[in-house]
Amino acid sequence: MNPTTPVRSIPIKNPKLNRTATSRNAASGTGGFTALDLIKVPLFFILPFVLVNAASFQAQMAILGHHRTVVSNGVVKMALLGLILAAFWLRWKIVPTRLMTITLIFFAYLLLDAVRLYFSVGLEISDVLYGYNTYYTIILVNVIALAVPLRFSERRLTQLVVFTFIICASLGVAQFVTQRPIVPTSNADGTFKVFGLGLFTSRAFSLFQEAWSFALFSSFALAFFIVRMRRRRGKLRNYALMLLAVTAVGIAEAREVYVGVVGIIISALFFTYGKRRNRTRWLPLVWLGLGIAVSFFAYYLSQLGGRSHSLSDTGSFTMRLREWSYYLHLLTQNGIGILFGFGIAQTPNAAGASGIVAIDNMYVATIANIGIVGFIIYMLLAWSLWERVRKIGETRQSDMATAIAAFFSVYLCSTIFMKGLEPFGTVLLLFTLSEASTFASQPDSDEAAIRNGNAGKFPAGVSQRA
Repeated sequence: MNPTTPVRSIPIKNPKLNRTATSRNAASGTGGFTALDLIKVPLFFILPFVLVNAASFQAQMAILGHHRTVVSNGVVKMALLGLILAAFWLRWKIVPTRLMTITLIFFAYLLLDAVRLYFSVGLEISDVLYGYNTYYTIILVNVIALAVPLRFSERRLTQLVVFTFIICASLGVAQFVTQRPIVPTSNADGTFKVFGLGLFTSRAFSLFQEAWSFALFSSFALAFFIVRMRRRRGKLRNYALMLLAVTAVGIAEAREVYVGVVGIIISALFFTYGKRRNRTRWLPLVWLGLGIAVSFFAYYLSQLGGRSHSLSDTGSFTMRLREWSYYLHLLTQNGIGILFGFGIAQTPNAAGASGIVAIDNMYVATIANIGIVGFIIYMLLAWSLWERVRKIGETRQSDMATAIAAFFSVYLCSTIFMKGLEPFGTVLLLFTLSEASTFASQPDSDEAAIRNGNAGKFPAGVSQRA
């Protein structure tokens, strides 16, 4: 950096570190409206369409009419990636960390596996990349975001989350009360469709493509409002928003996320009020164990039978068991395939060799796509991201980071019943694009030093409370 370039210093409270954390100014090095601001403005307005996975389709159909859409979610995701890469090109700083090392290894593995799938399995490169985009793009975007200075203030992100949640929850309540979708459930050309409406006539999906996505986003909002309960001001408003979040989770009637919701609530309480909050590292494994236990219990109920459309109804779980057994049988027939994958992806254009059966399990889906080797690297990458947000969440100096840490703590459990980490990766963007992530992108040695400090170990001024 040019020594004359002005910087904004963020002093670190911990006296063990005799240094300051700095955030770079814009590419021009001058004040006023800068090149990075030109990127931050559209990026901020894209974020709601990333968080709410059917909002872009609904907005297009409302504007164009006749259920017409011209832009898919893939285009929205590519626009997000393009803006972050533009910021990366303007002003970036790669710090050697375990996370960056694992990311580079995973990226290299994906490239080599794509070549293998093209020559050995016969898949088109476009289909392979389409599957990669579906499963891994958001997680990789989070890593890139840590290397660029797109640091949105917590106040702005809080306003974004609360505003988005109120709109989605209000629409969901209206759908539940009126027993009508209110918004279109498909577009004219069939590239968009709301899934799962036939299971329960009363379930709300809001502006999401699945009811469980609505429930999962509402559970993140619930965690955020729980974390904000430690504030003295605005408690009545916060209670009202918590009640709305609980209602939104309930009216979605998405049983596949209920275990995760319980874990999110307990994690939020532990991060917020726990005296030994530094013991949160293994929470994902705790909730994974609970998810496995519930799965075995659901299997037991499936042998006994349950009332249709009730909480004990195991019909959907029985279908999932058939899905998983189908793909596990397919994988075990080929040693190379189970190690390095078949390129199978649960997308319309990248179905691989047999994409006629849904997967709905991240573990099976990832192994079917990139094999056990790729799965292990991917899980190491996800765990490294968990470690980043957890360490900042434990400081309790950023409500957003603490809520995201509580939400992300169930990623191993909830993905037993969903095909990927994208719902968690989209929410994680609120952390990696925030000022709270400034310290999360520092070298591992610095993290250890601050982690060993007791209080005041977070950059002062980073948390801008609403």
